[in-house]
Amino acid sequence: MHAVARQFHVSYSTVWFWVERACGKRLDPAVLANRKPGRAWNRTPAAVEQRIVALRKTLREDSILGEHGARAI
Repeated sequence: MHAVARQFHVSYSTVWFWVERACGKRLDPAVLANRKPGRAWNRTPAAVEQRIVALRKTLREDSILGEHGARAI
């Protein structure tokens, strides 16, 4: 694994991560794909987030109970 790390100019721990992630399968380019930061796959969809923000704003401005946080929703 040290030789592979030197060959690809990455750290030993990165190679170890690749091997663990492969779970005994081939280390194809798809397995080693770049994992750039971005929107998480399990994040709430943007439309739902916008709806929650709008609802909180409406509750804050118009609610007679004065509730506008997560409990009110």
